[in-house]
Amino acid sequence: MDEAEVEHAAAKDLITQIRNSSPALDTQFNAKVNVLGEYVEQHVREEEGAIFPQVRRAKIDTQALGEQIAARKAEILGEVADGSARASSLRLI
Repeated sequence: MDEAEVEHAAAKDLITQIRNSSPALDTQFNAKVNVLGEYVEQHVREEEGAIFPQVRRAKIDTQALGEQIAARKAEILGEVADGSARASSLRLI
């Protein structure tokens, strides 16, 4: 999993660079977007080729797992939204 951690860190770094820039401000903007796309495509291929078959062999209830992930995602997004609302109200003070 060390390689996956490095890949995720690199992708997060590129995302940060892309968010903090624009094509008008960064001559490498398009290259960064393309590289990020390549990272994501490679990551998906690796998961489909290695991790998904392992999950199938383990006979994990993927339906239940998906529901748990969706519930947790909704919970996290709610927390983020609540935090953003609180932060916005604090700026008004």
